[in-house]
Amino acid sequence: MWYFTWFIGVTMAVLLAVMHALWLEVQEDEAVLREKSGTRIKGGNDR
Repeated sequence: MWYFTWFIGVTMAVLLAVMHALWLEVQEDEAVLREKSGTRIKGGNDR
């Protein structure tokens, strides 16, 4: 039954990696929009 734990762990790691990649894409898109408009987007992080 150890393989169920292994499968769930690998699945969670893959999902976390995909969600992180999507979050980075959103952050890059917000930065591009900010540069084009010259204004700050509400809710954006200034880092």
